[in-house]
Amino acid sequence: MTTYTNKHNIPEEIIVALENDKYDSGGADFTPTSLIQSPRIRMLNKAHANEIVKDVSDEIFKLLGQAVHSVLELANEKEDDYISEVLKGNLPHYDIVTEERLFGSVGGYTISGQADVYNKNDGMTKDYKVTSVWSVIYAIKDGKPEWDQQLNTLAWLHEVNYGEKVTGLQIVAILRDWNKRESQRRGGDYPPSPVSVIPIELWSREKQLDYIRERINAHVKAETNHSIGMPLPLCNAVDRWAKPTVYALKKENRKSAIKLYPTIAEAEKGKKTIEAVVKNGAKIKYSIETRIGENTRCVGNYCGVAEFCDQFKSMEKKNERR
Repeated sequence: MTTYTNKHNIPEEIIVALENDKYDSGGADFTPTSLIQSPRIRMLNKAHANEIVKDVSDEIFKLLGQAVHSVLELANEKEDDYISEVLKGNLPHYDIVTEERLFGSVGGYTISGQADVYNKNDGMTKDYKVTSVWSVIYAIKDGKPEWDQQLNTLAWLHEVNYGEKVTGLQIVAILRDWNKRESQRRGGDYPPSPVSVIPIELWSREKQLDYIRERINAHVKAETNHSIGMPLPLCNAVDRWAKPTVYALKKENRKSAIKLYPTIAEAEKGKKTIEAVVKNGAKIKYSIETRIGENTRCVGNYCGVAEFCDQFKSMEKKNERR
């Protein structure tokens, strides 16, 4: 069980609320979230569950997420007794189902999960996220694989349990840092509302199963190998949210980059090319700034088990020797 500190004297009722989180996987071997997780991170969390210490201030956004789920429960307050019946189709006049935990089995392993909302009328499964504006901007621009993976696992669970076809997937993002003035000023890709609905690609049933099997195999292999004395598998660049070192070509006296280059040679070439351009009769001066890459998840307090991770410690030592 996680131990909480309170470095900033946050009121005790907030601490109690965090400690009283009612989440329960129902004894399943995996959940959609744990399937996504790096095998290393998952196993370190299990091995050091009673040693993990977090400050309450780092968990406030988690509390906001709990609040959203409480609102969803209220939305279905008058229908709580009918949730299972609704999904079986016995009470068709109840159309929206919230917070129903489902179970499925693949290769002898049990998976459990619950979508926040399933709409019986249109077959839409939704998951609510309390997140940041930039998280949504990047998700819309570049995609967010973990959202695809989570919702497609939930869709598979729903069809396995009820035989009803899920026809669409959505993330409903509640933006904790949305600002109306910024929305009006920036426009463009800045969300126009503090709630963004993001469509998620619905995979074929075969692709969903292939993904689930692949993730189960990765976790089981890691556990088996570790049980016979082999080291934990390393987190890859995606697991570490790794950002590579880049070289920023900048105009003199400007903080923002004109362009980012993967190598210093390419940056130097770009600098020579652009300095040859004459504007208003005078050459414009440019500089190159080295922006050192980092493993964002490891160093940004997003991992939770970095202090127990030999891979992280090894990378830190290499950085110190640079």
